[in-house]
Amino acid sequence: MRKICMVAAVVTALAAVPSQAAFWITPTFSTSSSADIDDSNGDISSTSYGLMGGNEYFTLGYKGTTYDFSGPDLLDDMSLLFADVHFDGKFTGNLGYFAGLGAAFGWEDDFDMSENYNLKPRAGITYSFGGDYRLAAGVGASINEPDSSVYPILTLNYREPSYLGLSYKLGFPMVDAQYRFNNLLALTGKLTAIPVNQDIYQLSSTSMLARDGYLAEEYAEAKVGVVLTPMQAFSISAGVGYDFRHEYKIYDHDGNEFRSFDTDPSYSAYINFNARF
Repeated sequence: MRKICMVAAVVTALAAVPSQAAFWITPTFSTSSSADIDDSNGDISSTSYGLMGGNEYFTLGYKGTTYDFSGPDLLDDMSLLFADVHFDGKFTGNLGYFAGLGAAFGWEDDFDMSENYNLKPRAGITYSFGGDYRLAAGVGASINEPDSSVYPILTLNYREPSYLGLSYKLGFPMVDAQYRFNNLLALTGKLTAIPVNQDIYQLSSTSMLARDGYLAEEYAEAKVGVVLTPMQAFSISAGVGYDFRHEYKIYDHDGNEFRSFDTDPSYSAYINFNARF
């Protein structure tokens, strides 16, 4: 009952977000090369597709992932439904704040809000200086059945990505840089750590790995790409990635880890479309 009430409170908070800001929608697609599974003769690759939408305060999306094993198929297709609310503002002068709350629900077969959840709260303070610089420091967490964790947030932000020239976010858990040559073309680079790239899925009742158990997929990733903006309301981003420290953790229904396997680094490619209204 406490879990249901907690998730219900999160959904209520997500629904209360202001909706006056301009809306955007983004279909996504990515695919990875085969990666050898450590201490095994097999390998694994994956393909993901999805759809996201939102505005300045709110993001809602869905991602589906298909896994391809060289041996027996250990996983069926996975589904992830997610939402996030985020705010930032000023206390006084150069001192401000940021806050956000995410909720993701991942499953292999059956959607169950009280068991599939992964809640991601975060909050901290900001300090603006030198005109274009902003320092942010805070804490984030992932709250779920098998693998809850807390992590620090510390970033230095320089300018907004819409500006010409260089803009970036340096720190943990993300490094994100862009150089915009003009209104049409920009180059991007991004490095994300495991707190960003952690998806929790509940396995099916007939799973070969753990019946009604959980899968935690975690990895660090580096990406480089281009953003083309042929018109103000539409853009295309595409590029390649390098996934490393990729780990799959298997938990039983009670959240006890009993198996994990790592994979060698792999390469990926992605393409996203973005329309703004």
